[in-house]
Amino acid sequence: MLKRVLTLVLVFTFAFSVLFVSVKNATISAPSSFAVTSLKLTVSEESSASAEATPTAVPKSDYFLAYPGILPDNPLYKIKMIRDRVKIWLVRKTLDRASLFLLYSDKRLGAGKVLVEGGKPEMGIPTLVKAERYFEKAILETEKAKAQGIETAEFRETLRKASLKHEEVLKEVKERVDSSGKEAVDDLLKYMSPVKAKLNGI
Repeated sequence: MLKRVLTLVLVFTFAFSVLFVSVKNATISAPSSFAVTSLKLTVSEESSASAEATPTAVPKSDYFLAYPGILPDNPLYKIKMIRDRVKIWLVRKTLDRASLFLLYSDKRLGAGKVLVEGGKPEMGIPTLVKAERYFEKAILETEKAKAQGIETAEFRETLRKASLKHEEVLKEVKERVDSSGKEAVDDLLKYMSPVKAKLNGI
C-alpha cells in the first residue's frame, strides 16, 4: 500500500512538472500520420452554404456524445490532458479502460466539431484525429476483455452506436471546411474503416 502511495506521489509530481512546462509553451500538435500537420485549414463558407442546400446523407445515431468541457484552445487544456493520462494509468481492468477510452474519444470528437464550427479547423481536425485514435484503443481493450472471458456484448453495442455517431459528425465537419480540410477528414474516415471492421469482428 505504501509503495502504491509513493508511486502516485511521484506520478503527480512528474505530471505537474510537465504541466508548468507545457502551459508555458502551450501548443496543439497534430499526429504525424495525417496530412493535417502541414495544412492551413479554413472554414469554408461556400461549403457550409452548399451543405445547407444539398445535405450529405449520413447515418443518424441516437447515441449522445459526452460534453467536451475545456477545449484545446484553452491554456488549461494541458491540465486536462495530464489528468486524463493519470486516469488511464490508474485504471487496470480492461473493460473499464475501454469505457474510459470511449469517453475520451467522444469528448475529443465533440471538441473537434466545436473548434471547426468556431472557425479553428487547424486545431479541430487534429483533435478529431485524436478522438478516433482513442476510439481504436477502446476497441482493442474490448477485444482483450472478451479474450479474458469478460462479457462485452452490451459495451460492444455501445461502441457500434458510437461508431455511427462518429461517422455522422465527421461527415458534418467535412462540409464545413475547405478542400484541404475535406482531404484530411477523408483520410480520417479511411483510417476508421478497418477499425470499424475490427469492432464488427469481435
